[in-house]
Amino acid sequence: MGSISLAKAAAVRFGRPSVLRLDSDRDRMWVEVDTTLAGTGSADTLGYFSFREDLKVDLKANRTALCFDGRGIGTTRTACPQAGAVIIVALNQSADTVFVSPIGRVLSR
Repeated sequence: MGSISLAKAAAVRFGRPSVLRLDSDRDRMWVEVDTTLAGTGSADTLGYFSFREDLKVDLKANRTALCFDGRGIGTTRTACPQAGAVIIVALNQSADTVFVSPIGRVLSR
């Protein structure tokens, strides 16, 4: 949930779209956003987190990316043809599920 908040906050802070990348194959996620003053389209990486290396847990998601507009609201873009997601973090037989609505609202179970 912290990475989702970071992606939304980065979009608002820089007034530009941000992308939360979800790599289920390697159990990692990170945020990409253009942090340049001129808005050159060059993406910086923020908040890289490896679930496998840091926590020894599995990350599963039904999307590879979540996009947020400059207001921090979920949106569809080239990197995110669909909005919203289901993200599952599992350790052995236990799992937590996070639902992200199409507008970017986070619901956890």
